[in-house]
Amino acid sequence: MENNEILEGNKLIAEFMGLKKQGFGANEHFTDNGNRIVATSNGLQYHTSWDWIMPVVEKIEDDGYIVYIKQEICYIRNKTNSIKNLVYMCHYPKITAVFMVVVEFIKWYNENKDNGK
Repeated sequence: MENNEILEGNKLIAEFMGLKKQGFGANEHFTDNGNRIVATSNGLQYHTSWDWIMPVVEKIEDDGYIVYIKQEICYIRNKTNSIKNLVYMCHYPKITAVFMVVVEFIKWYNENKDNGK
């Protein structure tokens, strides 16, 4: 993965998790409910930390989707299979597969959320 892909993926996840982007460029950061600074864009760690990515997985599951993680395979689907399964297999660490499929899911979700699941 390119650094830009990681940065943009982290930003997408942060917004999905309800964090608000503040500032621009080098001053860009994310806040939680407008009260505290969570991280600069470069400090987001969804791609390297299970402590950061697992709440995202849980939110996706709470919305009725199934997240399957095993070895370097991760996929997301809903219970009725009405969405295209998002699958990512890679020869990288497991967290990389999870990060990449979560990013693809959020892109799909953002495009389809107004049309129903």
